[in-house]
Amino acid sequence: MKDGRHTATRRHPAERRRGHLPAHRHHGPVLPGTRRSPRLRLLEFILAADRTAAECVEQVGITQPRVSVHLSCLADCGYVTARRDGRKLRYSVGDPRVADLVTLARALAADNATALDCCPGIPAPPGTETE
Repeated sequence: MKDGRHTATRRHPAERRRGHLPAHRHHGPVLPGTRRSPRLRLLEFILAADRTAAECVEQVGITQPRVSVHLSCLADCGYVTARRDGRKLRYSVGDPRVADLVTLARALAADNATALDCCPGIPAPPGTETE
């Protein structure tokens, strides 16, 4: 509020168009440098074949809403494409360079595994948390 009046905040064009912030403004980095990254695991899974969100949930082991958020981000960034197949969306790799990106990300994560495992900003993989 300015001088007793409400002022409109500037909104990103995608926010006005779709009703929410675009993926790159609220989802964080697309591929954080970790082998634990759900987005990296999703990309690896989708590289093999077209996948539905339900298949991704089963493979990656996170909730359906979280998978949908990650898939939306990956689609917004051009890493995957979604196509309607009846009532479901099928996701496929949207850029052939994704395979190179996944290979590089895995190699970097492997080379830095000890540091990544000790990083307090990176959550432990599902099922490995210690109390």
